[in-house]
Amino acid sequence: MASNQHQRYAKAMMTWGQGYALFHPASDVHDQAKPGVCGYIDDSGLWQSIIDLNDKAALKQAGLAGPGVTVLKPAYFETWGPKYTDTVTESKAKAEAGVAAGIPVDFSTLLEYRATSGFAAVLLCGDAVKLTTYPHKDPFRRWAKDNAQRILQMCGDVAKHGFYVMTTTWSAQDIHINAWANRANSVTIGVKGSVPQAGTVSGSVQYHRGGAVGGWHQHKAVGDERRVLFFGGLYFKFRRLRKSFREVAQEKWNGTLGDDEGGIFLVENGGEAYEVESHVI
Repeated sequence: MASNQHQRYAKAMMTWGQGYALFHPASDVHDQAKPGVCGYIDDSGLWQSIIDLNDKAALKQAGLAGPGVTVLKPAYFETWGPKYTDTVTESKAKAEAGVAAGIPVDFSTLLEYRATSGFAAVLLCGDAVKLTTYPHKDPFRRWAKDNAQRILQMCGDVAKHGFYVMTTTWSAQDIHINAWANRANSVTIGVKGSVPQAGTVSGSVQYHRGGAVGGWHQHKAVGDERRVLFFGGLYFKFRRLRKSFREVAQEKWNGTLGDDEGGIFLVENGGEAYEVESHVI
């Protein structure tokens, strides 16, 4: 049975308002995790791409039209301090805690993260975080509605998992994640320099990660590769309809996609009918 840790992490990190948090940060190269890509999250929490809407040749081969004219905004970089779930408290730690955690003495600021309840997680980035985004979701929303049936034909797994169209990504090259569910556990971090405040674009800071039950998971990019921490965009959830609901007049099947609450439309595939509900993330 697959662990649901990735789901708990994604839900808990929503507090930052930066979209879906990937417990297994996906590569923009090997996993095609980047704005303009359609894909889904599998049972293990891994990003699986289906089609890159930026790739005209791939769209043509799949028999799909493109989303129209879309232009990325200039890339933007931020330096992040530790990000943690609402179930975590941050406090200054004593020098003894740093020694116990194996943190060198030149990391003069010691921070302790302790769970107050339930699932807890801390995210650290050792380099600048890059924001890549398309300014408008609507072209991708209309594309997804027009092509949902074809996506289902191409990848039957979306009937279970739904599919996403990424329009925004936050990515880095040196990522560390620690997650735990035992309130008796804690994480200690040593900081050399000033901890950056939210939204800063520069700064010199180094972290040293202390030991903790469960340990840190490091995700290191290679070369120019980047790994996605959070992504925003559109999500399309499928629900198979019972047979009694399938005899709907075809002219009533044209749904609308609302700007705020999402929209609902219907698709058919292989004798099955599905209600598809769209959400902005």
